Amino acid sequence: MNLWNQGVWTAPLRGLPVRWYPANWNLQQRKKRERFQAVVKDLPGTITTSMLYPSDPFQSPISHLRCKAFKVV
Repeated sequence: MNLWNQGVWTAPLRGLPVRWYPANWNLQQRKKRERFQAVVKDLPGTITTSMLYPSDPFQSPISHLRCKAFKVV
């Protein structure tokens, strides 16, 4: 709950980053949040989700970007 109160949109769930939303949001509001995205192409194969999202999200190498959530595709 501390992460939510600090404005972090992603929380660890058994080692995986999971995006969360307020329970009272409808699908349209959730999709609106997903609209703000950036894409990084040609990431090295050594970059993994666990590297970008360690157990302490504030220790992430991308935390200085102030991104609230990410997804590795």
